[in-house]
Formats: sequence, C-alpha cells, structure tokens
Amino acid sequence: MVWREDPQGELYRRLFALKKQHPALWNAAWGARMVRVPHDGEDRVISFVRVPESGDAVVAAFNLSDAPASVTLGVAPGQDLAYVDATDGSTVEYAEGSVWQLPAWGYRVGVTPQE
Repeated sequence: MVWREDPQGELYRRLFALKKQHPALWNAAWGARMVRVPHDGEDRVISFVRVPESGDAVVAAFNLSDAPASVTLGVAPGQDLAYVDATDGSTVEYAEGSVWQLPAWGYRVGVTPQE
C-alpha cells in the first residue's frame, strides 16, 4: 500500500485512535451495540450511542446536511455517565433535552473520560 498525504488524513488518524482507545467502538462482541439517540432533527442528523458493560461509552452525532443544525436530544442509554468531547476535552452535556449545535457537515463525539 502506498501512503500519501490526504486532506482528511488527520481526521482519519483521530478516528482510528479513538476506536483503539474506547472498547465501546471495538468490532463484534468486543464492542458495544449501536443504539440510536432520538432527537428532533432526524431529517438531517444521525446520532447514536454505544455503551458496553464496562461503561466506556461513546456518543456521536453527524450533520449530514449543508446547513447548520440544532437538535434537542431525547431519552437514550448512557445518559447517566459523564462525557467529554473527543476532540478538545470539554464537557459534553448528554441528557434528555440537551441541545447540540452542529455546523454544516459537522459532527460531535463524546466519550467517557479515560482513567
């Protein structure tokens, strides 16, 4: 395989590292089942949470449109856990009624803090 620089290269490196660091994202029986997180923007945004028995959870939302989106989250698993933003470490409010702002084609990924 010939490796070369790509405009999305840093994004891929971060996503691969995230998958390695969080068992919730591991494949098959080693990971956790993906569960949809309901919200009021289903026509533009897809969101899910993966919560394994270990409690190492990951929640994510992806805006699949060319316009900014604001979504209000409904009830979903894992809302009793604390989350931080996978990119900058800031606190992620993941609870029923939380409002997430997503830029056009943007995303947000929250993870349970690593010990």
